[in-house]
Amino acid sequence: MTILEAKKSLGQNFITDPSLLAKIAGYLKAPETKTVIEIGSGPCTLTQAILNRVPHEMIAIEKDDRTIPLLNALEEKYNFFSYQMADATKVDLTKFADEKNLTIIGNLPYNVSTVLLINWLKQGAKFSQAILMFQKEVAYRITAKPNTKDYGRLSILSQALCKTKSLMVLPPHVFKPAPKVDSALVELIPDHSLTDIDIKKLDKLSTLAFANRRKKVMKNIANLFENIDETFKKHNIDSNARAEDLTVEIFITLIKDIKK
Repeated sequence: MTILEAKKSLGQNFITDPSLLAKIAGYLKAPETKTVIEIGSGPCTLTQAILNRVPHEMIAIEKDDRTIPLLNALEEKYNFFSYQMADATKVDLTKFADEKNLTIIGNLPYNVSTVLLINWLKQGAKFSQAILMFQKEVAYRITAKPNTKDYGRLSILSQALCKTKSLMVLPPHVFKPAPKVDSALVELIPDHSLTDIDIKKLDKLSTLAFANRRKKVMKNIANLFENIDETFKKHNIDSNARAEDLTVEIFITLIKDIKK
């Protein structure tokens, strides 16, 4: 299979090692029952590894038109494969399958990885599983626990809706070209029973809460509430707490008291 030259402008860093690609595709749960969406097919090396697992359906979303000959060849070979030339940040993935049958996978371009994840979270994490590659520092923020330096807005949004897990850390040399940073593969599995979380309010609350990490969180978020002191007393929250001291569960509780 022809290997494309990665474009820096598209944030492309490709993986070509077949055993590593097979390991990544191997994290997919029951692909034979899922519609698997791959974000950024690039040279189709991961695409092929996913196809080898014979998903029920697979759709690649790619904006680089240099990949069209490769994608056409795969479409001719596999009757369960198709692709769309589109910017993934502008595609509503929920149109492809319902939340129980949709799986997302991708070696995401780092320049849009956080944007993509937040888009999907704001849609309500309407997928069954996501296996996504991020810059290691971003992956740590997704999976971080309270009272750590990586814990912040992205931790709150991700963990409010999903179980998050770092699957593996990948050094630069496994990519072509090699990036200057380590990467990490993250799994997100949504809990679809959490239907009453207002993700937009949670986004606003967590953004303000971590706007100044050194300040008491009460001061950062006071304007969102009628009476911040009473709200903190009601939920037994320490008035001296900083944002990183509050669990995801506390953030979810607080959004219910945000003034209209």
